[in-house]
Amino acid sequence: MERRLLEKIDLYVFLWGAVITVSSTLFWDIPIFLGALAGSVLAAFNWLGFRWVGVRMAATGNKKRFGVFLAIKTIGILVAVALVMGTGSVSPIAFLVGLSSLVLGILARSAHQALTQGNAALREEQ
Repeated sequence: MERRLLEKIDLYVFLWGAVITVSSTLFWDIPIFLGALAGSVLAAFNWLGFRWVGVRMAATGNKKRFGVFLAIKTIGILVAVALVMGTGSVSPIAFLVGLSSLVLGILARSAHQALTQGNAALREEQ
């Protein structure tokens, strides 16, 4: 995994989290905002954890350790979700929408990269 590409995904995940959180503030109330904020923050930490594990795995090539770290990270995220949902202070739907910033960020970065590489390939052919 290239560190530079992974860091660019960071930016997209953070931006989507910010867009979701700000729009929840503008269009809804405080519990919705708190749910979206909690979900966006957890999504960002989830991505940063995955990136950290991925960079370490690429550096060492040890896939067994990668699996163990990924399992620990996943359990940690599930515990965090259970703790946030257990408080009852945030909207579950807003929390889920905030969590979606991870997927939206990865998809947006992938689409942007595919489009720019496709345009570069077209320019080379001409």
